[in-house]
Amino acid sequence: GSDNYDRLVGASPLGVVFSEWALAKPEAWTYLRPILAENGGWALFLWTPRGRNHAVRAFESRSRDPAWFTLKSPATHTDVFTAEQLAREEADLVAETGSAEEGRARFATEYLVAFDAPAPGAYYGSVLAEADKAGRITTVPHDPSLRVDTAWDLGIDDATAIWFLQEAGREVRVIDYFETSGEGLQAIVRQALADRPFLYGRHYLPHDVRVRELGAAGRSRLETLAGLGVSPVEVCPAADPEDRVHAVRQMIPMTVFDARRCAAGLDRLRAYRKRWSPALKTFSGPLHDGASHAADALGLYALNRRGGSAVKRPARRREHQLDWMA
Repeated sequence: GSDNYDRLVGASPLGVVFSEWALAKPEAWTYLRPILAENGGWALFLWTPRGRNHAVRAFESRSRDPAWFTLKSPATHTDVFTAEQLAREEADLVAETGSAEEGRARFATEYLVAFDAPAPGAYYGSVLAEADKAGRITTVPHDPSLRVDTAWDLGIDDATAIWFLQEAGREVRVIDYFETSGEGLQAIVRQALADRPFLYGRHYLPHDVRVRELGAAGRSRLETLAGLGVSPVEVCPAADPEDRVHAVRQMIPMTVFDARRCAAGLDRLRAYRKRWSPALKTFSGPLHDGASHAADALGLYALNRRGGSAVKRPARRREHQLDWMA
């Protein structure tokens, strides 16, 4: 299992089979590949998709590399199942999950090897698929006549995620995405904001930006950002995760995404899903994982943006006293 891959470090295998690779830890390959390279060995990856994660990205990259053999085999292209069996399986999954959307997504994943099918319990899989079909995941150039808003989810041990957005009438244009981990605010501001030639509008940050940090002489993150010239800051109140999800689902139909610059963020949104409860045998609440940060940042924006949201929310205090540093 990939949870014990470190036990093979120091061994000398000639071949390794990674079964259910989409569910495995990608670090397992990082540690084992030098051993196989040294031995002239081989690796075999067997899997069905679980959203657009490391397994899909590796497959698409290796499909263009003649050093790798890749094969994608939907059930409709093999003789394992008849058409009648596949139709029955799809109908059964719809009935068992109690949802046509959920059942068809599971069928597409398990039987059709659909890389972009929503993961089980995914919040945004279907609305993003509709956006893609409608041509709203495309090339979205930066409009210099419009200010760029940013939406953040802060993390030090976890990832920090930042979306870059412009509003043109009712249309929301998502023009870029940034994500990093293990970086301080100074490095984040330099890499994310200063390196992009944008005229900024508002910066939407979560309520914990007010937290004071011992390592920063008792200053809050808000004060640190002020010193770095990040202004004006909209400090958004804590909100129910389901409110954020609803706001994003309401906003996506009027949103266009830049496919290239937002690729990593879109992958995160597709992977954002509900938590499975083994005790209740049902989904309940958002799962906190690598996809959460991008989803929380976009939810923060959708719920608090100037264009408004269909979700009722408490009044928020706005911070406008900060100015850009000269």
